[in-house]
Amino acid sequence: GAGGVRRPPPRAAPPEGGKKPSPPATLVAVTGDIWRSDDAVSVGLPAGPAAGLSATLASAGGAAIASEASSALLHTAVFSAGAAHATEGNATEAEGAEEEHAKLEHAREEGEHEGEEHEKAEGNQAVTITAAASLLGMTASIQLLFYLTNCRMVLVRIMTWRMVSAAISIYAAILVFNVAHEMLMWIGDTDSVPCVKLVVVWIVSQLLMFHVKDDPLSSTAVAVLWGHTTGFFAIADFGHIQEHRFHDSPMQSMGVVGIATGLIVVLCFVTRLLRNWVALAGDGVVDEVEELWMERCEDYEDDVITMTMGFLISQVLRFQASGKLVGHEEEPEGGTPQQIFGLCVWGICFAVCLLVFTGIRAKVDASTHNKNVKRVIGIANNFLGMTAAWTLLFGLRWQYIEPWAARFGSAIPAKLLLALMTSLGAVGVILGLNIMTKCLDDEHDPSPRTLRAITGAVGLMVGLSWETTFAASIEGLAEGGFAHPLLIKVGLSTFLFIVIFPSWEYYILPKTERRLEKCIKDMQVQGDDDDEVAQMEKALEESGDEASTTHDEDSQVSEEEFENERLMHTLKSA
Repeated sequence: GAGGVRRPPPRAAPPEGGKKPSPPATLVAVTGDIWRSDDAVSVGLPAGPAAGLSATLASAGGAAIASEASSALLHTAVFSAGAAHATEGNATEAEGAEEEHAKLEHAREEGEHEGEEHEKAEGNQAVTITAAASLLGMTASIQLLFYLTNCRMVLVRIMTWRMVSAAISIYAAILVFNVAHEMLMWIGDTDSVPCVKLVVVWIVSQLLMFHVKDDPLSSTAVAVLWGHTTGFFAIADFGHIQEHRFHDSPMQSMGVVGIATGLIVVLCFVTRLLRNWVALAGDGVVDEVEELWMERCEDYEDDVITMTMGFLISQVLRFQASGKLVGHEEEPEGGTPQQIFGLCVWGICFAVCLLVFTGIRAKVDASTHNKNVKRVIGIANNFLGMTAAWTLLFGLRWQYIEPWAARFGSAIPAKLLLALMTSLGAVGVILGLNIMTKCLDDEHDPSPRTLRAITGAVGLMVGLSWETTFAASIEGLAEGGFAHPLLIKVGLSTFLFIVIFPSWEYYILPKTERRLEKCIKDMQVQGDDDDEVAQMEKALEESGDEASTTHDEDSQVSEEEFENERLMHTLKSA
């Protein structure tokens, strides 16, 4: 229209009869109704254009409707076929899933069965290896001990007895420590106050040594056994401090060595004053028995300080090699061959220093009579030996225990083989020392007392190796469910100690030192003399009784004769 305004088209007149027109084609398509073309007239269009448009729409609408109908039928057919195919596919998939689940269940059952068979085979292999190693190793060890203890060379015999004595005493001391530790752990946590156990065990040991000071054999046995036991308590206390409070770096963990040394030196100083006062009390003279008792007390103190310092230094070396500070009963996880080799090199270096210092100690013992100087040199020598023993033992355990345990399926055969290996190595050390002393002249020939640090270090390695084996065996029995684990551990450890300690004290320990053996023989001779004197006194008493009886009979006869004579005299007088 004019003005650019679009006007709406005129509304069409309603059809006759008042009926409403049919909806347009768009609404027809939506509602699904069919719109006839002749109804176009009712919209009010002209007849000519309406007829043409009606024909066009009819043709187009018919085609569209036919196309739509055929498309709908096609879609319906396709949907029906798809639905049927989907139903068949779902059924097939369900059957496949069930078959797959059954296969998985069967494979899982077979895997579990194979795993059980594999574990059973590994267990049988571990038992077989343990039994074979025990039988062959113990047989060979016993025969080697017979050879070495009856060797024609005196030095070999003495070193063998000392090595055996050191190993057995170490093992017996660990039994005592384990029983006390298990009981303390059963009572409650005792690690909250550090070093209390060490001080208590120190006081008890000093009282025991004072109680048996008049018996050289008992005082020596108590000094050796309780020296090792106190050393293990010191290792537990200071090792706990080192592991939980000085674990940031190897240099920081070295601080525990100074703390431990200071505390033990203070304890040694106090007990030395008390010991001198007791020895001089009464007669004011230190006799031979009291001198031997004081020397055993000093050996006890030296043993505690060297064991503790050697362990703490070896822990620092393990920390430096592995990068982690672990307990003495644990092994560092993993570890490269370079790390293990580095730790073993440290142990070998300390062993070489021990050999060199042993020669220095031999010269000092031959040139001076100052007891304090000899004691300081002896402590340094024993410290080198203990450090070498701890470090080499940790290195060997780190190298062999974990791989062998993984191979055999159990840690017991691995520890047993390591114990046998250290025992054979100890025999090699004894024979090597004998050859070395033969190559030296008489002036530099070390005495058996000088070689005590070496035999003590070797005995420590052997004793600890066998202790770990027995501890693993006892732990396995405790986990078997036969009884309460605490009862099994304490009971078996107590039984082993009762069997081991008397035989070690009476038959092995006297062979380790000539002076001790001489004192025991003198005591036996004195006992035999006392028995002879007692027998003579008893014989004299018996002969005295017979003489008195004869005298009484003679007295009775003489009295009867006197009465007869008096009667005859009276009769004659009458």
